[in-house]
Amino acid sequence: MYGNINGTTYEEVHKNVNDSTIKKVDDEWYKINIDDKGYSNYVVDAIYCNDRSVYSGTGIGTSTTYYVSYIIKKILHLCVIRKMINLLYLMI
Repeated sequence: MYGNINGTTYEEVHKNVNDSTIKKVDDEWYKINIDDKGYSNYVVDAIYCNDRSVYSGTGIGTSTTYYVSYIIKKILHLCVIRKMINLLYLMI
């Protein structure tokens, strides 16, 4: 979803008022493959996956912007790697 693509503030650009094409496709897939089959109670909406808080940048125009969810994903990835390394050491 998106707001006003020509907006000049973060709030204008990131309002959830317009469904993107891919969101419409994704919503239809979810309805057919999850909702209609009764699986929706098994889906978890982890807040860290969709956190739109800006970590750095403006979130406007073509400037590079990193969101908190990106940083958390990187941290989680490093935690998994660290655990795998620890397991490998235990196996030696």
